[in-house]
Amino acid sequence: MIVGYDATPEGQKAIAGGTALKADVAQQPGVIGTKTIDAIAAYFAGTPPDAKVAVPVRIVDADSVRAMAGAKPQ
Repeated sequence: MIVGYDATPEGQKAIAGGTALKADVAQQPGVIGTKTIDAIAAYFAGTPPDAKVAVPVRIVDADSVRAMAGAKPQ
């Protein structure tokens, strides 16, 4: 079993295709950006940033790839 990282379109295709790649860990770039801007704004407002800022990740597996494929584009 292989678990990858970043959930690229190629990775998602391999996951959905039943290959040895069973899942990927996907970062949330929008959340990363928002938390970064929030920390910068807080810093300039006089609040020191936290030493670590946790950003949740998603697990992309065959079920979630199928669900994303069935979702209507927004």
